[in-house]
Amino acid sequence: MSRGRGIIQQLVLLISLVLLWLMLWDSITVVTVVTGIVLAFIVTRVFYLPPIVLSGRFNVWHAAVFGLWFLYSVLHASIEVAWYAFRRKAVGAGSVVACDLRTSSDLVLTLIADTASLIPGSIIIDSDRAMGMLYLHFL
Repeated sequence: MSRGRGIIQQLVLLISLVLLWLMLWDSITVVTVVTGIVLAFIVTRVFYLPPIVLSGRFNVWHAAVFGLWFLYSVLHASIEVAWYAFRRKAVGAGSVVACDLRTSSDLVLTLIADTASLIPGSIIIDSDRAMGMLYLHFL
């Protein structure tokens, strides 16, 4: 990676951390901006953040299909969990599923774990970065 590109990525990270800080405080004053800049600089220097490799491609069709699938999954699972909550019959014990991912990317692993845990009735119980495995509990 060239030096100029690395500086731009660091600058984008600093700006986004400052914006996050301002959103958390819900006010824009000189004090919050300065403390946001100082904390963003400290966070980027103290904590190691591995570089994220992006392909640079974004497929709108696949994103739309994923968004619709995700909305359907959330709605369907919400109705199913609500049905389990209100019926008199006991719910089964559920199951633990090991999901073998075909990626070594930490970003993809995190995004898949976030997506799976946002669907009602499922939760991530463990992840193995070295093997690319996610362990999920489902109702």
